[in-house]
Amino acid sequence: ASLATKFIPLPAILSRLYDFLFGVCGLSVLHFRRFDLSAQLDYANTSQLNARNFSAGVDLPPLPREPSHGDLKAALGVLGTYSEEFFDPNTRCLVSAAKDFAEELSDYEPWSSSEVKTLAFWFSNIFAAYRR
Repeated sequence: ASLATKFIPLPAILSRLYDFLFGVCGLSVLHFRRFDLSAQLDYANTSQLNARNFSAGVDLPPLPREPSHGDLKAALGVLGTYSEEFFDPNTRCLVSAAKDFAEELSDYEPWSSSEVKTLAFWFSNIFAAYRR
């Protein structure tokens, strides 16, 4: 695995990321949770995630139930690290701008989980519109 892949590299995520499929039926920025010790423990205790099924119909893993603004910023940072290694300059610029904007939103904390979900939805739809 590349050092730039700091998230759980599940086939459902990687196949959609390859095509930059964000939005309502695709990826959410919240799918890019840092694969730190806490995430590794959660993953080890979850038997429903399949790391070997590369079919197009494989379901994405569930999103965090109560994401924080910190979770959103961290996810955009993880996506940014990946984009620096694997995406073209324009896409890298877009992801970097999204990360910077999320950082700027720190001035307006606290954010509720509901608001963070809305922000993640908005960022994901911006990425989906960029792809089109």
